[in-house]
Amino acid sequence: MEVEPVAPRLLNPTIPRDLETICLKCLEKEQSRRYQTAQELADELGRFLTDEPIQARPVGTIGKTWKWCRRQPMRAALSGALILAITCGLVGIIWQWRRADRERATAQANERLALRHAYAGDIKEVQRALEEGDLGGARRTLDKYRPEGPSQISNLKSEIQRDLRGWEWRYLWGQCRSDEQFTLIQQPAGFENLALSPVGSLLAVRQGDGNIDLWDWERRRQTGTLTNKSRPRAMAFVPGGNLFASANQDTQGPVVCFWDVTTRQIVRTLAQPTPVTSLAFSPDGEWLATFDVEPRLRLWRVSTGEISNEIPGLGVMNDVGRVPLFSPDGATLALGEMDGSIRLLSLKTGLIRTTIPAPTEGNGVMALAFSPDGRLLASGHGLSDGTIRLWDTVNGAPTGSLEGHRGWVSKLVFAPDGKTLYSGSADQTVRVWDVAQKQELDRLRGHTSGLSGLALFRDGNTLVSCALDGSVRIWDLKSNLRRRSHAVLPVRVGPYGAPFTRDSRRLITASPRDPVIIWEVATAKEIQRLPALGTNHHSVALSPDERLLAVGGLDGSIKIWDLRDQRLVKEFRPQSIPIFGLRFWDGGKTLGSLAMVWNRQIAAQRWDVASWAEIPFGRIDVSEALVMAQSPDGRLLAVPSLMGVKLWDYATGELKAAFPSQSTAIMTAFSADSRFLAATISGGARVWEVDSRRELATLSLHANRVISVAFSPDGQRLVTGCEIGMRLQPALVVWDYTIQRQLISLQSVGEFTGWTQFSPDGNTLLGLSWSGVADLYRAPSWEEIAAEEKEQETP
Repeated sequence: MEVEPVAPRLLNPTIPRDLETICLKCLEKEQSRRYQTAQELADELGRFLTDEPIQARPVGTIGKTWKWCRRQPMRAALSGALILAITCGLVGIIWQWRRADRERATAQANERLALRHAYAGDIKEVQRALEEGDLGGARRTLDKYRPEGPSQISNLKSEIQRDLRGWEWRYLWGQCRSDEQFTLIQQPAGFENLALSPVGSLLAVRQGDGNIDLWDWERRRQTGTLTNKSRPRAMAFVPGGNLFASANQDTQGPVVCFWDVTTRQIVRTLAQPTPVTSLAFSPDGEWLATFDVEPRLRLWRVSTGEISNEIPGLGVMNDVGRVPLFSPDGATLALGEMDGSIRLLSLKTGLIRTTIPAPTEGNGVMALAFSPDGRLLASGHGLSDGTIRLWDTVNGAPTGSLEGHRGWVSKLVFAPDGKTLYSGSADQTVRVWDVAQKQELDRLRGHTSGLSGLALFRDGNTLVSCALDGSVRIWDLKSNLRRRSHAVLPVRVGPYGAPFTRDSRRLITASPRDPVIIWEVATAKEIQRLPALGTNHHSVALSPDERLLAVGGLDGSIKIWDLRDQRLVKEFRPQSIPIFGLRFWDGGKTLGSLAMVWNRQIAAQRWDVASWAEIPFGRIDVSEALVMAQSPDGRLLAVPSLMGVKLWDYATGELKAAFPSQSTAIMTAFSADSRFLAATISGGARVWEVDSRRELATLSLHANRVISVAFSPDGQRLVTGCEIGMRLQPALVVWDYTIQRQLISLQSVGEFTGWTQFSPDGNTLLGLSWSGVADLYRAPSWEEIAAEEKEQETP
């Protein structure tokens, strides 16, 4: 009675499945589950015999399980408890796994956030390093964020490593590019000094261990090495001969060695009481002046090797901070002293005729240079003074100074005409100075540590320098091919927009004084003028197909120019006040115009491009609008006003959202994917997510009011334009707006940067000021960076 009946098909597989089902239902233990009458059973058998579907159904797994549980309650309870325990365990494990996954995701998000903040701080540090001339430090910091190779930032797991670099990294990389014509030598160990032969055919470069490499300049190859054992940097070619002199150490003690540069053998030595720290030859090669550690200046007659004069040095014993130099006519010997003073010795009388007092305390003389006419002497004092001082050699009176180096001045060289002075410094730069105007003309960057040697070739057009970074670099002083990251257009342009072409190669500007001009972006050079459009323009817009050019005049007129056919298509004057801005909307189907007299009158209009008939804005309130923006997908129009920003459906005029403010909104801008909206508002900038209306950022760290804003094409960066440019405050600031951190600030000579925009390729940033200054800040593309770095790696 307790055992379930055996299924007939187990005894005889040929029994039909429906007949088995009927039999098993007849044998059910519960009466309610059996056929209730004989007639019901007969009907079921009848349906089976006529091949009709029977009403009974076989017992399923659930039914069998229930029957087993009723027969075996104890086993069923134990099995249920076991299943429940296993299920609870699995649920707990899954919950813990999901919790750990959430915690891991949170930790990764926090680490990403911390890394972005660290990147923002480091980018600011790179800009500071460049401003201070620390090219090596700037390059090292930029290299930390290269995605290839092991990360130097932190032990990040591979799943959260990503490239943090944006436009600002590329722009700073461009500023870190070297200005030299080429690098002659690059080695791990630094160089201590260099010298050029009088005719410029040989170059001598002193290694840190004292050895001196000789290079054939014309063939650009090393011809040999002079084995030198003394560390002091003192060395020079002997004028009028084939000899080279260097401070050295032989078995008897300190010496000055004279080398035959052809055989590279020592042909003569002058014994010294203490190591020589610096030396110089008179222009005729007859006299040698040496400063030694003792300290003492000795004047030697080269032909006889005899000492003609000895003068005690000033200041303490030291191996730096003393420099002798003969005047070009050989009549005067300048003695730069350790205490910072300069004494001028007359070779004719052997007496000190003038003493120039030390300009600052504690800074010995590190560099001296006579002007070609001998009337001017330039001096550099170290190790904590970057000022170059100029002196009248007749009376020792100061004649001015050259300010700008951020490190001590190590070398000075006058140009043959005496109008230009070149200086090398511990700040890693070579600077070019206008002596008469006391102004910096140029700054040559490429070395990544302090300069230790500098010389000018006889042609006056080529400099050679060496540094502690192990490089010898050649500089073409007449070349105009050095790439500049920042350019200013040479004309005053309209301040309310200048369109780039789709390929980002050209820029079009309007001007109150000049015609409409098309520029080459890469060089900031003029390509074409459109004089037929006249002048007196304030704004300009280019249709998306680049066929039509619209310009707005100060007299309230609008002119439409066909760029392909080079003809005027339409001219009309909808207003009597200046056309403040023009924009093509709806893929070029409509033209929006804004006429305004500041704080007095505003007139926003739009025009059908096919007929040039005005299209009313309808329900869209543009009565207070300044710089409106249409979303790139064409759905929305962002309208700034005195009390914030409103988003309107462009087609229907329905108000979609409002972002109120206590002060005027001036400019709006959408990201390229229409996801984000930015506006200059309340003196700063705010960013919202369009669909959710959620505010993402409030950017208000400008010292002055923000009046312009634009997204980068990839939507990762936001640039804001400041009320005041010049050197008082940055004109533009590039932000990582999602973490509300400034990345890089850019200077301009203009005031009130009222318009800013990225080129379509994301390489060039445009800033237009209300004073008409147009700044182009260009970052090299990733492809350009890769190509240049590959070229640098090629031997």
